[in-house]
Amino acid sequence: MKEEFEYYRIYKKGEDFIPLISIGKDGTSDSFYTRKKVEDPPIINFYLQKPVPPKLPPVDLMTCPHLIFSNKLTTLLNSLNISGIQLIPGQFRANEKPYSGMETEYYGLIVYHRIKCINRELSDATFATGMRNVKKLVLDKKVLGEIPLEDRLIFTLKEDSTYKMFHKSIVDKIMEANPRNVRFVYIEDITSSTIFGR
Repeated sequence: MKEEFEYYRIYKKGEDFIPLISIGKDGTSDSFYTRKKVEDPPIINFYLQKPVPPKLPPVDLMTCPHLIFSNKLTTLLNSLNISGIQLIPGQFRANEKPYSGMETEYYGLIVYHRIKCINRELSDATFATGMRNVKKLVLDKKVLGEIPLEDRLIFTLKEDSTYKMFHKSIVDKIMEANPRNVRFVYIEDITSSTIFGR
């Protein structure tokens, strides 16, 4: 029963140099803010910030801060037919020109299923615009229990849209694929300093 409510957040790990990535105001990234599936979405432009290396290592996860997955993980996630998500092709640009130093294709993860499910009584964080000063986060199992598991395998926390929750069953599938530079942290172990861990 515990596993039904076992969720993780995904993080990058490792020492591979990846320059900062941003999304522009060109309209291609609007899909990140949708609340439903996007029909015929444009290819998302990801802009590499200086210094830009001649080549980028073939990592499986990048952020902008939205999640960007390699073709390998995108193929895996698409094969699982997960409700409430969409993976949209992206292209990288450097100095306003197309960047050719990629060894694989990348896709932006759109999560349009949002759930308000933080148990504030058991959590220790500041709730304002998003969540700050996080020392402990606990999900409300009663709220989650009212939603079929197949409809909450991956979702965004309504309390803070930067938190994408991955159910343990999905985490296991991803890790079985031996992804490069990916780690997961159990929701109740997340703190404000987690992002700096290895």
